Amino acid sequence: MELRTQLKRLEYGCRWLWIGLATIASAGCAELCAFCAPRRARADLYIRFARRWGRLFLLGARRSLDGSQHIPRDTAVVFASNHQSAFDIPLFHALMPVTFRWVSKRAFFSWPFIGRALKNMQAIGVVPGSRSEIRGAWQEAVEALKSGHNLVIFPEGTWGDREGRMLPFQKGVIRIAREANVPVVPVTIVGSNRVNPPRTREIHPGAIRMIVHKPMGPDTWEGISDDAWIEKLRNAIAEGLEHGAEPADSMRP
Repeated sequence: MELRTQLKRLEYGCRWLWIGLATIASAGCAELCAFCAPRRARADLYIRFARRWGRLFLLGARRSLDGSQHIPRDTAVVFASNHQSAFDIPLFHALMPVTFRWVSKRAFFSWPFIGRALKNMQAIGVVPGSRSEIRGAWQEAVEALKSGHNLVIFPEGTWGDREGRMLPFQKGVIRIAREANVPVVPVTIVGSNRVNPPRTREIHPGAIRMIVHKPMGPDTWEGISDDAWIEKLRNAIAEGLEHGAEPADSMRP
């Protein structure tokens, strides 16, 4: 049993080493290319490298995207997703067919390689617990949407539990969408908690599925409170969790 545990730890270590090398290589190549690129083109360049990084990060995990027909192409949107593990971030880069900007904790901006990439991709940093910082981030998010940029937000703020159950949703997503007058697109991630259980270094074989639901436009929040609308959003994502599990063999690579 002890030998098996040690072999498992070695396997996890090798996988994380691969992920680390892929991150360094992707960030390094993006830096070199950005050095020669015009300033206004650097964000798009980093986004293209992030897509390759996401695919390298998820190497060995089967993944699929369902509901891409629900993604509007003629207007900016807020993608609001549940958050199951660290694998959700590369999953968005690997599968989402449109470009986007992250709304992320500002603490991540200080991480090696990842932080610089977030800054160059024009991610919007939020400091939890600071009202003035949160208001500033909301305003920056609204301006980004009005300028035509899609945003990705995890309304839970952090990972759910190992079973994939969601935490309560924060109301920032509806307040940003209301002010910018853009749709919110619910997204359900299924299976990343099994591939990489949250708050662990474990990486298991498995399949991860991303389900994009129909947009919830301004008509869905007319005449109801933010709390009531957030519950509707959470229910839409939860329905994907209930009905989105498929046998691993049926998942598309």
